[in-house]
Amino acid sequence: MQIYQHTRGTRFILILLLSFALWLLVACGGNSATESPPAEDAPIATEPAATEAEATEATTETAADEESSAEAAAENVPAATVAQVVALLNLRTLEMPDGATAMGQSEAGSVNLQVAQSVTDVVDFYRSLLSDQGWQEAEDGYVDAAAATLYFTKDDFAASLSASDMGDGSSTVSLMHHGNISPSTLPQTADAETSFAAPNMFMYFSPTSVTDVARFVRTELANQGWHEYTRPNTATADDPNSQTRSFIQNGLELTAFISTAPAQDNKTAVQYTVLLLPLDMPVEPEADAVELDKSPIYLHYQTPASLDAVAEFYRQEMVALGWEEVTEAAVETPEQVSLTFANTDEEMALQLLLTADDNQTVVTLGAGLAAPMAEGEDDAESDSLEAETDSSDTSSLETETLSTGDIPAAPLPDDATTVKFDPDGGELTFTTTTDLAGLAEFYRQEMAALGWEEDTFFAMESESFTSLDFTQGDETVSFSAFDMVGDIEATLDLSNAPSLTGISAEGASEDAGVTTEPSADAPTFTINDWPTPPAATEVNVAGELLSYKVAMPLADLAEFYRPTFEMMDLGTSCLDDAADYTSLSCSSGNGDVMLNFFAFEGFEDTEVEIDFTNYNYPVESSSSGSDSGELTAELNDGFPLPSDNTGYFSEGTEFSRNLVVTSPSDTTTLLEFYQAELSALGWQEEDSSVDGDTTTVTFSGPDGNLTLTLTPSGGETEIGLASKNPTAAEEAGVLPPAEQARLFLINFSEEELTVTVNDQEFDLAVGAGMDSPDTAPNLDLPPGSYTVSFTVGGQSLSDSVEVGPNEAWGLMLDAEGVLPLQVY
Repeated sequence: MQIYQHTRGTRFILILLLSFALWLLVACGGNSATESPPAEDAPIATEPAATEAEATEATTETAADEESSAEAAAENVPAATVAQVVALLNLRTLEMPDGATAMGQSEAGSVNLQVAQSVTDVVDFYRSLLSDQGWQEAEDGYVDAAAATLYFTKDDFAASLSASDMGDGSSTVSLMHHGNISPSTLPQTADAETSFAAPNMFMYFSPTSVTDVARFVRTELANQGWHEYTRPNTATADDPNSQTRSFIQNGLELTAFISTAPAQDNKTAVQYTVLLLPLDMPVEPEADAVELDKSPIYLHYQTPASLDAVAEFYRQEMVALGWEEVTEAAVETPEQVSLTFANTDEEMALQLLLTADDNQTVVTLGAGLAAPMAEGEDDAESDSLEAETDSSDTSSLETETLSTGDIPAAPLPDDATTVKFDPDGGELTFTTTTDLAGLAEFYRQEMAALGWEEDTFFAMESESFTSLDFTQGDETVSFSAFDMVGDIEATLDLSNAPSLTGISAEGASEDAGVTTEPSADAPTFTINDWPTPPAATEVNVAGELLSYKVAMPLADLAEFYRPTFEMMDLGTSCLDDAADYTSLSCSSGNGDVMLNFFAFEGFEDTEVEIDFTNYNYPVESSSSGSDSGELTAELNDGFPLPSDNTGYFSEGTEFSRNLVVTSPSDTTTLLEFYQAELSALGWQEEDSSVDGDTTTVTFSGPDGNLTLTLTPSGGETEIGLASKNPTAAEEAGVLPPAEQARLFLINFSEEELTVTVNDQEFDLAVGAGMDSPDTAPNLDLPPGSYTVSFTVGGQSLSDSVEVGPNEAWGLMLDAEGVLPLQVY
């Protein structure tokens, strides 16, 4: 599940933004299957990617210099490498403000800090620092006492700074690289209408369907040298309503979010974001079926290029990027090649595995050991066991039995120290004084005793580096170690060994298989044990879902739950930047438990939903949907989804919400399911009708009115849930008079505006409407189409807005034109 998060501004603006940008995507599981970009061009006319000014001008003349800028942007500029970006500005070594501490692991492309200074002080510090290094501050940024977002450019490269007040005089700070590709120069359909542009993101709308736009985007990006990829062991669904496509080129990662925007007359919304990869991972030009995981580093694909050609490609590319081949570790045969590259700056080794397979070369590039490489280590002498170690030499290397639940039940030498396990990456690391030869013999003996078989082809042993691979059924374990001149830094990659990460150490020595009963130390924590803040209201537990409301900022809520996340080994990185957003989504699991955590900070309260499953101790659902066959309910955004749903998206505010869900169940089954589930939630059926294939049922309840639609579509049933809460809208001053529409005018520009709507003129001060609906000039109109005109930056802009009865819209006005966002 993915949820877009939005940079903190004011509450009213964020409510508006949420109405079109909060999407929930559920991908289908299965074997990895990356579809290649289509060979045929989509039936969409193309044009050079437009600049921000060009895309805005439905009625505005475009200046000559803007046209030349568009021509330049249309040129296919290759993406920068990580090495090029870091040479320009190394975020990991960049000076920090006084009182700053790093949050999480710093990467080449991103650094997160907590600073004991105010937002304005942090902004002043980095403005001065980056200016001194030749970076120029771009437009489109904003700064106030609560939050700031700034963009900087240098030599066509872009970086961003965001800061947010923590409420105690300190701030959270995020610095990010965005490379040398402006998102506004990426492929746009000929009918594109620009919605938003910034150095790190670009969004446009198109009346063309999601499927056709996705085909167009994939084809055009492939022509520009971008490689589409999926994560390992995932599949990408061709959802007609929403698709997310990821691409890499050199050191940059590009994500394209393509989805239906109901608030824009069901046009297709396209959003591009560009970020720097954590590491340069060269991809052979003819690569196909690319898989990529950034933590731990893993790249996999196939190419028609020969084995020797691919090996030579990586030898040249890796050296050019600052890597050095560990030549003594190379293994080359006519059918397979294994190469190892080390990088002292990155403190990492990468292993390249090539296999010839049916006129294709299968390529895998994976992370080795994250350990420093010391000069002269090739000359280091082993000071422990001899290379010809026999069983008596390794008798002292008994497996250490660890009672700590955090440490997997994998063999460890008894002199292992600084033992750490990363549940997200599946890596177990430790330090030992036993030499490399002794460690290799130890693991060969111990893994064989546990029923594991060594894959000898991939074995690499030298004076400074050792790497071994073991298999058991479908599971694999990789062991690697570096000689640090006396101390050995070792890593066990257990990411594909659930039998070792999911059973106790005592069980590992007897049976390396997966047990059917929970182990003695399996966590017993269930949804009923999750804490709630003392001030929480409307607390509800249904099955494995906990929901409530609380008057607490998102950042404070994240810190409230951090100890629970840590206790359950769920990883806390998704909590680190909560102060920068108004919605927070965390999805995590460790084999024993699975968590989907969502929170949204609204006008008055923060709404929280925690979906938590403990596979060892499942909680029986309290769903009343027994009449709906095998279906059970999964609550999302306060509404039940059938357990067999194949995907859904959601948009809306606290005043209205629209969900679209797909399910393989038939209309009759789903109608019974929703009649039972909605009744259990307090909704009362009012009326029902059938029009062709579509069944429509209306409900009333404590939160207003709800309309359910069920429509067969391509072997599945499309479920529509549309709710409105007029009481909440009226209390917030958003509800229009009956059968009328209400427009709120929000000045998003940096100058005063005079706006004309329906022959009525409004003077908008800078920032008008950004604090709350009370400060936004508004007018009530009959349903229909209206022209909105104003002048900004010397340009006269005009856009048409169409509104329906009993609707409320916020019109965001800036130099890009009018962005209408439905509030109710």
